[in-house]
Amino acid sequence: MAVADVLAAVDRHTQSRQCGILGEKVVNVLELNLDLDGRGR
Repeated sequence: MAVADVLAAVDRHTQSRQCGILGEKVVNVLELNLDLDGRGR
């Protein structure tokens, strides 16, 4: 799997901040792992 594919998957599963300004961006690791697991086959 190419690095670009992994980075694109991380971007797809990154959730933005609340109200656009509060908190940090968060990666939904469960969804990311499921997505990467499905692509690796």
